[in-house]
Amino acid sequence: MRHSLIDIDFAVCLKQKWLFPSEYSFNVMRKTKLYIIGHGCEWNSTWAESGGLVWLDSKPHAESPETLFNSGRKIDLGLYEKIVGFIIDVGEPAPANKWPDWMGAPSRSLRSFVSERVVQAMIDEDIPFRRAIEFPIAEIRSPALRKIDPPKYYAIEAEVGIDIEPVEVEVPFTNEMARKKIQYFPKYDTWNGSPLFCSRSLPGMEQSFVWLYCDHRVTFLAMKEKWTNFRVADLHVV
Repeated sequence: MRHSLIDIDFAVCLKQKWLFPSEYSFNVMRKTKLYIIGHGCEWNSTWAESGGLVWLDSKPHAESPETLFNSGRKIDLGLYEKIVGFIIDVGEPAPANKWPDWMGAPSRSLRSFVSERVVQAMIDEDIPFRRAIEFPIAEIRSPALRKIDPPKYYAIEAEVGIDIEPVEVEVPFTNEMARKKIQYFPKYDTWNGSPLFCSRSLPGMEQSFVWLYCDHRVTFLAMKEKWTNFRVADLHVV
């Protein structure tokens, strides 16, 4: 499976019992704490959930937008503005009945959708981002949400703000053996100080701008503005 950006966090590493060389410390106290956005957006809740992507125009397409956006190919999201929309699921186990400010997206090329008030708050607070691209809602399957006007939703992109470094880890292969494998992690000393940013893509991969990281300026803004369904996890760096 191809991935255009880092998609492995430290919790996964612990779960898989990967072993890191002693010179790498993922829990060293840093002057500024960094976070990865979107880990923990509540899917099993009463918040609206994005359940798929569909074409909005009437032109025939050789493939579904889901297949396109999960293909690993370079995608300019701006080209699909108002051509691709997304579906709002009924919600499981509880029916969805609230519109969130942050909504998980069903694709590796679209990590999340944010409401227009998130975009406006970032503009007002001078939080720089690359661009925000509107994605219309194509279908609302939740009866309760059909009665509530939704906000506009956007896919937000950030500029590259941190490099990555290869780390050799030992991955359990059998109960008695382990094999070495290279994984890439953000390198703290290369962070450019931006409050909202993404990391450089893996070598040989097209650059993606939708895997968002941030520092306290964004998390403080989220608390101030009371963004709903906004979740972050510690970004473990080397």
